[in-house]
Amino acid sequence: RVIEAMDRHVTFTNCITAGHVTAAMIPIDFPTDRKALQTGCGLAGYVAPEQATALWIRDTLSLGEVECSQAFFEAARHLPNAEIMSEPSELQFDQHDDLLPRFT
Repeated sequence: RVIEAMDRHVTFTNCITAGHVTAAMIPIDFPTDRKALQTGCGLAGYVAPEQATALWIRDTLSLGEVECSQAFFEAARHLPNAEIMSEPSELQFDQHDDLLPRFT
C-alpha cells in the first residue's frame, strides 16, 4: 500500500537533490501483510511467527504505549518501568489478509 501511494517523481527528485540516490531504493513488497510477516519471521530464523519477539507502535513519536508479541510478553512483565495494560491478543487480519489497526 505504501509503494502504491508513493509519488516516485517527488521521492526521486528529493533523493537526487540531496545527493543520496540510494535512499530512493524501494524495498521488497508483498501482496498482503500476512505474507510480509510470515516472510520476515522466516528470514529472521524463527520457526513460526508465534515465536517472534516484536513490538507494535502507533508511530515513532508515540512510544509511551506499545503492544508486544506473546513471545516477548513474559520478558515485558519484568521490565521495571513498564505497566502491563492488557494481555496479548491474536493479530487480526481482514478479508484481504491485511492487518487490522492495533491502535485506535
